This record gives sequence, structure tokens and C-alpha cells, in this order.
Amino acid sequence: MWTNPRRWMPENLVDLYDHARFELRTTWGRMRAKRYYEVSGIQYLHLGCGEKLLEGFLNTDSFGNPHAQVHVDVRFPLPFAENSWKGIYAHHLLEHVDEKHAQALFRECQRILRSNGILHIAVPDAEKFVRAYSLPEGERQKMFQWYPSQAMEQYGIETPMQMVNLVFRAHKFNRHEFAWDFETMEKALLSAGFQTVVRGKCNQSADPWLAGHDAPDWEDHSLYVEASK
Repeated sequence: MWTNPRRWMPENLVDLYDHARFELRTTWGRMRAKRYYEVSGIQYLHLGCGEKLLEGFLNTDSFGNPHAQVHVDVRFPLPFAENSWKGIYAHHLLEHVDEKHAQALFRECQRILRSNGILHIAVPDAEKFVRAYSLPEGERQKMFQWYPSQAMEQYGIETPMQMVNLVFRAHKFNRHEFAWDFETMEKALLSAGFQTVVRGKCNQSADPWLAGHDAPDWEDHSLYVEASK
């Protein structure tokens, strides 16, 4: 029991414990990490890999993920030299950091991409859910079809507002910090120094290496964006 404090802690302290554990692990990891990682023979960077490792990419995620090849905290400068990567892939990562850190991450991605390099992003599409919620009451339920049924059952989703909260707040172990639409992301990416920003489609990319990695069952509720340096 004592080896897993989350089992006996009062519920109101679990969030604090999880946050403190994450920050301590991240701080310790960043202190021990290299300032710059030199990766030869790999031209593509995967941010927020989770358990999905992409062949031909350097797969990175937060400290503590045993599947990641390199650990990074995307809230801080990325440990890669300028003009290092031909492409960067980030699938449902940006919604887990606040707007300030996301904008800093965009600047970092622009810095480490090569000329004409592409940043491929997928996030929940806030506009789509807001528009659906604005429909007449009998039509709002269309948004229930956009999420995997097992997730709906797991979180007890029965109303459109519960669905909106799931997508843009989520539960305490998968918290979302910021909701994106294309207009907001385009402005942020252009401010970060990218030359062009376009609305994309699931599993499509101007760079063939960045195509085909998106989760098809997330397409209905996702926004796809590609930014070129």
C-alpha cells in the first residue's frame, strides 16, 4: 500500500501528489539531460510519442515514459540544434499545455526545423464542437459520433455539455489546458516565424514521411494543421 500513495491518499490530495511527482521527475530529468542531442541519420522528430513509436523518427515524450527514445519537456527549449529536422510530428499533444507554453514550443519547432521543413499538428477541433453545441437541442448529439464509444462509456458521457467538457478539459489523468481552432493556431504559428500555415487532412501531408501516422478513429473530432518554415 505504501508503495502506491494514490491508493490511500484523500482524493483532494491526489492531484497535488501527481503534479508534484511529475514536476520533480521532469526537473531531475532536465538537470541530467544533455543540452543538445546529436542524432545522425534521422531527419524527423516525433513529439509526444506515448507508446506509438514511428519508424524513421526520433520518438520523444515526457520524462518517465519508458517507450521514448529521448525525454523532453515541451514547455522548455528543445534539446536540439537549429536546422536539425526536416519534419516534426505532434499528434494530440498541444492541447495538454497552456497557450503560453504552446506558443513557445512553436518558436522552438521553427528554430530546429530546416528551411522548408514542416510541422504537422493534430489537436481537438474546438470550432467543430462549439458549432455542434450551437445546433438545436435535438441535433447536438451528433458530436457523440465523433469520439470512440468506449471513451463515452468510460467517462459516463450522456449530455452534449459533458462531451464538451471531456474534449476540452478531460479527466484529471489526461487534462487538456487549451482549446484550439484553425484561426488561433494559424495566428500563433505565423507569429512564431512560420512562412505558411494550412489546414490539413487526416493522414495527409506535403511531406510523405509525415503522412499516414494520424489515428483514423480520431479524425472526426480533430483539427489538422501543417506549418512550413
